[in-house]
Amino acid sequence: MIGQLLTAKGDLEGALQTYEQYSRLEREKGNVEGMGYAQNDIGTVMAIRGDLAEAAKSFSRSRDAFHEVRSQDSEAYALNNLSAVLLEQGNLMGADKADGEALTIFRQVDDKDGVAYALINRGNILDARGDLAEGEKSYTEAQTISGETSDQNISAHALDGLAAIAAEQGDLDAARKQILNAIALWDKLGIKLSSAESRLALAELLLNQGHIAEAQTFASQALEEFHVEKAAKDIILGHTVLTRSLLAAGKLEEAGKEISAIAELAVKTQNAGVRLQYDITASRIRAQSGHRSQAEATLNSVRSQASNAGMIFYELESRLALGEIKMKAAEIDAGRADLAALKKDANARGYALIALKAATLMDKS
Repeated sequence: MIGQLLTAKGDLEGALQTYEQYSRLEREKGNVEGMGYAQNDIGTVMAIRGDLAEAAKSFSRSRDAFHEVRSQDSEAYALNNLSAVLLEQGNLMGADKADGEALTIFRQVDDKDGVAYALINRGNILDARGDLAEGEKSYTEAQTISGETSDQNISAHALDGLAAIAAEQGDLDAARKQILNAIALWDKLGIKLSSAESRLALAELLLNQGHIAEAQTFASQALEEFHVEKAAKDIILGHTVLTRSLLAAGKLEEAGKEISAIAELAVKTQNAGVRLQYDITASRIRAQSGHRSQAEATLNSVRSQASNAGMIFYELESRLALGEIKMKAAEIDAGRADLAALKKDANARGYALIALKAATLMDKS
């Protein structure tokens, strides 16, 4: 209880010390199940502060402890947490394996809420690897279960996932409605960090719709909570969205200052998706600041990393940024050729929004 209160207040170090002390006490007593719970709590704190490698170790230890005492339901929740961390590390294969094991156990013990959480995680994995239609099915199934169990937390997570896919598919109106519904649920539940994450998603959506001032307002609101919670990945994402809004407003110098404020934090992040998003945005600033070769080198690296990891969205986004650089350099034929290929590939994978952005860049010449 003390550890949970400290986590809620943003005192992650205090919470970590509390959980580690609890783990030592349970180990001394030979209470394997108690150690499992303590390690799960330690993993949660580690994940919030961005230490994904240690979080994965803690969740693995938690899973092993619960497996030893045959606590199947708890083992499945540890596996689900492990899967989420592996996904953030960019290990989609490992994440899929852990999630599959969790889903199997949840179904065996007839834990409907557990099944729903595993389905949400599966939706996140499918979205990351570009299987948008299957990801949508997974989120929808989780949402259906939430209606049966009345767990609004599950419903809010599902709405966040469905909104992300709707946005990628170009249905921004549907995405906005789903995000607003998710925010309402998070606020009702009093889960401030999740509400702030949904508000940042809304900011990004507004930016894609051209509502720059509104996007900046929601991103700034979200950032305030991220700093309170000391949520490392969210802090980077929040500043990245603000940077993009400043670029969209034509404020290059301010955008450069904004992205520079998190450069050190971004370099250290263990979250693959966050790092790739930062690199793409930073490269756009470098290109517009006269450092084209450096920008293109980073974007080509992002494209390669994303392709190797199977993270389709970032591969397509890096190609969009590379095409944009060529168009702005008046290399029209080469830029159009790259963007036309991107538009075709994006449409084939269901990424209608990226395809639309590619078409818009082609038409500007």
